[in-house]
Amino acid sequence: MKLQERILEQIRLYGPSTPVDVAQRTKENSIIITAILEDLVKQGMLLKAKKKFGSLEIYYLPHQKSTLRRVLMERIYNEIEKYLLRKIEARGYIHESELSDEEKKAIYGLADFVEKENKFWKLKGFVIPKEEIPEIKTEEEVKEKVEQVQIQPIKKEKDKLPKDVKQIKAKVLDWLKDKGVEILKEEEVRKNVYKLVAKAPTAFGKQKYYVFIKIKKKVAYQDMADILNICITEKVPIVIITTGEFSKSAKEFHKKNLGEMVKLVELKEIDMS
Repeated sequence: MKLQERILEQIRLYGPSTPVDVAQRTKENSIIITAILEDLVKQGMLLKAKKKFGSLEIYYLPHQKSTLRRVLMERIYNEIEKYLLRKIEARGYIHESELSDEEKKAIYGLADFVEKENKFWKLKGFVIPKEEIPEIKTEEEVKEKVEQVQIQPIKKEKDKLPKDVKQIKAKVLDWLKDKGVEILKEEEVRKNVYKLVAKAPTAFGKQKYYVFIKIKKKVAYQDMADILNICITEKVPIVIITTGEFSKSAKEFHKKNLGEMVKLVELKEIDMS
């Protein structure tokens, strides 16, 4: 068997490999192995990962993309990179405004699986829903808009939330307290979406939970995908309460990916008058 064929067979058997890995298995000189690996890449028979193992290149067969992901997640990616990849995989994309400064640097390490499109980072080949992409304005339109904003007087908002939303939120909190739930911490994560750190009574004492209150008519698939990342990273039971209803796609995503770790509650019975 020719050396080139032996190299391909080794990668077929062992998965993504560095030149050192292949050289040890074939008992050949690593410099010669590297040269052949590069030639195989040029022929299209092998692919070379963008992520390196230290200073070593990683080579793999075209059908071994999922194996490459496993190797990188287990051996190479740091915790931030692992978290980011899972987060993007859950929804398919993420807007750059959702990334911290540290994440903005780390995301470039995921180039084997994600790519940038306008202001979004997305899985390669993923099509971002049109409703998520903002309308692109001309330079003149942007300049005119900026000037309008600059000359407008700054108004202080005494109350950011509409009165009816505050009333709905208060009713939900009262409902939780009636169930014996103790609220430890509360924050507004986005408009009309609240995250609570709470303790609820169980047969074995009080259990810590995250409770998300979503004051909206319908909770969609994208909302559930965001919750998946919290389950993966923090491993805390979660309750999602909505004053509306969960869409069919949201329920299917919950059943397939979240299971018993997340409980869905629709509070249609609350008197909103």
